[in-house]
Amino acid sequence: MGFLNKNLLSKIFPKYVGLFEQINNNVLFQNYIKSKSSICTTIPTGTKSDYFKFINKEIIKNEAIDYLEFGVYEGGTIIDWPKINTNKNSRFFAFDRFPPKYPIPKIDDERVHFVKGLFQDTLHDFLKDFKLKSKLVIFINLNKKFDTLYCLSELDKIFNQKSIVMFDQFGKLQEEFIAFHNYIKSFRRDFQFLCQSENWRKCTIELYPREKLHTASKKLESYNAGIKELDNNKKKANVIFLLIDDLRLDKFYGQNRTAYTPNIDLLLKKSVFFDSAISSADGTFASMGSIFTSKYPSATGITWANNHSKARKFFENIRLCGYDLHATFPTGPGYDFFKTISKSFEKENCDIVDWKKGLSDGIDKIIHQHLTMNKMNTPWFYYIHLMDMHLQRSISSKFSSKIYGKTAYERKLSLIDSWLGEFLEMIDLDNTLLVLTSDHGEYILDNNMKPDFVPILQQNSRIEKNKISNSFLGSFGDITIPSYLDEWGRPRTIAQVGLKIMRTILTPYRQQKFKRSLDQYEIRSTYKRGKNYLFDEAIRVPLLFIGAGVMHSRIINDQVRHVDIFPTLAKLINLPINKNAIDGRSLLNLINGKSENEVPAIIESMPLLEKPVGDVIGVRTSKYKYFRSRINPKLNVSLFDLEDDPKEIKNLADTKPEILDEMEVILTQNFKNTPIIKEEITDQRKAQALKTLKEMGYD
Repeated sequence: MGFLNKNLLSKIFPKYVGLFEQINNNVLFQNYIKSKSSICTTIPTGTKSDYFKFINKEIIKNEAIDYLEFGVYEGGTIIDWPKINTNKNSRFFAFDRFPPKYPIPKIDDERVHFVKGLFQDTLHDFLKDFKLKSKLVIFINLNKKFDTLYCLSELDKIFNQKSIVMFDQFGKLQEEFIAFHNYIKSFRRDFQFLCQSENWRKCTIELYPREKLHTASKKLESYNAGIKELDNNKKKANVIFLLIDDLRLDKFYGQNRTAYTPNIDLLLKKSVFFDSAISSADGTFASMGSIFTSKYPSATGITWANNHSKARKFFENIRLCGYDLHATFPTGPGYDFFKTISKSFEKENCDIVDWKKGLSDGIDKIIHQHLTMNKMNTPWFYYIHLMDMHLQRSISSKFSSKIYGKTAYERKLSLIDSWLGEFLEMIDLDNTLLVLTSDHGEYILDNNMKPDFVPILQQNSRIEKNKISNSFLGSFGDITIPSYLDEWGRPRTIAQVGLKIMRTILTPYRQQKFKRSLDQYEIRSTYKRGKNYLFDEAIRVPLLFIGAGVMHSRIINDQVRHVDIFPTLAKLINLPINKNAIDGRSLLNLINGKSENEVPAIIESMPLLEKPVGDVIGVRTSKYKYFRSRINPKLNVSLFDLEDDPKEIKNLADTKPEILDEMEVILTQNFKNTPIIKEEITDQRKAQALKTLKEMGYD
């Protein structure tokens, strides 16, 4: 059963708003119990003292504790605990107003201390001077939502290894539970139930410390740009080129991210970061070809099916300048492009891994061995391509908790951040230049709902191929439809036939219901790349430089392009390039704080089977975005004012003809020397390509 729409029901039945709130809270409460109570012990109903004795004996084991109690009332609990926990090093602190009706209890124990006054007035000052000496044990008997939330929020700064929080009124749902729920969400904590009374009124929680989460690299923390300038005439910098597949900008940087990323946050402070880097295409091979050649996809001729390019790649320039080339990148059906670029690398220096595997599947160890086995001769260039953000990849169980991000996509970024901390510890940034970017972005749904339907590329939640969600079947749970058929291709039982028909009928209904719940911007998140649009979610990517040769730390807002990476890298490590053979320009002036005139970015959807037959082409400036059909300039015409409409909601194509004409001139100027060439593809090759594309999520 899902949440009731309490807002709607409260308007229809205003007298029962409290009931609706209780019902919704109960659903939330049951979800907590289901997901967090696997090791929870139920203590038979007895006295409160019996409950505390169990906790002290079985959980605390009579070790020294720092006990803080909030809500003393008649004093029974603060009287009991010093008797129960007899460790001489324990300390007990009780917070309350202690009114005349309930004065400070008389306790002859020097370990017990009382803090008189509203704890909202006393706790903050108390914590300034308080030094935690032992395991922290908190007892909350407040039965007030906001009091409890304030208490937990203030105590957050001292919660240590395996802190224990005991609630006296947890199962009443209205107050302490909701406060705890809001605290966990706001402070991004994780926890585990330890024990509870039979009705969950009393419960004890182990609160995981932040130390349990990964931390930022100490080496990166101590790094400062500009400690020394690399003399390229004497020594060439080593280079690590890290490309994180499928990573869109606003999940890496900005206000809308929810991933846990201490290392990325530190990188942003220590590096030169471009927050308006524009990919040349919304598909991997076209965009990578553009990065490695500094030419737009239309010039390289790279498509998904025909991903060879005669354009000189910077790997070849780097080799000619004496660099030892190394790489770790994926392979698999549909990833022939990597076989093409692998020719630039010696076989023994190239780790070709299964594209379905990520860092938690052993790729981290491969990279670690590559960096630590001393098989790279200085100067070296190491290209790393990570597939962990790819939507078809599942998230590691270690990072499945929501403390690592709102969506599965962001939790994958938390995984990458954790690895980055270890990775950065192995790098000497004084002598190594690190370049970090992505091939393209992605359409990601950030809706709080848990829909029954999302497109194949949207992996947050979806209907499994042979499964009907329990949101429809309620308490009956998920019902699995066996996929095996009889010798005539029919399901084996009548029940299976019925379920299969039900699923067939329900899926379109769920699709429509789900889409009706979304606004125009959210609907875009149900799109697939490689179609009739080039919104920023698919083409705006991170671009970061840090290490040798980078003498500053700053965030640069100027629009830059994929094609600018090659000439920038060449400048930083003193590589000769033919400026007339590339479409990009060096960003070194921007890196060094100088101004540059903006260059429009040409953008294309990745051509799939023919060259070039991507659906749309366009141009982006810092002010406007324009794209339209590649073949017919009158089809799929879109124009957006990015300053006034950053989410690209309002199409101005019909109201701004003069701007439309200006953008079209820029676009056609770029393509005037690039004829549209059709390339014949055999039927067999085309069928295989279409099959693989479908498996990868393309239409």
